[in-house]
Formats: sequence, structure tokens, C-alpha cells
Amino acid sequence: MGFEPINERICKIHLKGKYHNITLINIHAPTEEKDDDVKEQFYAEPQQVQEKVPKHDLLIILGDCNAKIGREKAYQKVTSKHTLHDTTNGNGELVCEYATVNDKVVASTFFQPKKIHKGTWVSPDNLTLNQLTMSW
Repeated sequence: MGFEPINERICKIHLKGKYHNITLINIHAPTEEKDDDVKEQFYAEPQQVQEKVPKHDLLIILGDCNAKIGREKAYQKVTSKHTLHDTTNGNGELVCEYATVNDKVVASTFFQPKKIHKGTWVSPDNLTLNQLTMSW
């Protein structure tokens, strides 16, 4: 039904569904090394896009959040135990805060993949294994 590029990091796709229309907001968040101001400004943008989505649409936010989601009790409302990491990094905290405020969940932590599939990205040094946090 429509495609709207918001900026170089966010786009919105509106699809016609059989029972409900579907809105996908695709994001590519700044990396952990970026300034906090840049990251906070980034997370304000999908919030503004989300607020314009019709309430009856199925809304899925997906993409690369550059986040590590851990197993801390503070985030158990929006995450599950199926995460690769023990500790949440700064970007992960932003993802969890966004999910909490918007009554969403970090869906990639709710499904138990086989161990060989849990890590979805390996650093160039072949030492660090990460799990992409993809949809909420």
C-alpha cells in the first residue's frame, strides 16, 4: 500500500492484510560508540513514525538495533531468556526502554534457536559472537 523512506536509517512499509493491514518500520540504529545525543535523537524518530500508524494496524519494528540484550531482571517484561548475552549494553537498554514505553517485546529473545543459530554475527576478529536484536 505504501513505502516511505523517513531518513537514511528508517523506512516505513504499509502492507494490505486479509484481516488487518500491516505496518513495518525498518530501522538501522547507530552503533554503541556514537554519542548518547545521536542515539536518543534516533529513537525519537521511530517513535514519531509509530504514533502516525493507524491503531488497528499490526505494527512490527524490525532491523538492526546494534544492541546486545542480556538476561537482567529489569528487562524481563520485554525480553525472554533466549538471548546470547548475559549483560545488556547501552543500545540494548535503549531498545528495552523503547519496548517498555510502547508495550512491545524484543521478539528475537522469545524463541529458542539451536545453539549454532543463536549467534547471528561474528566480529572481524572472529572472537566476538553477537545475536541480532531484530523485531519488537
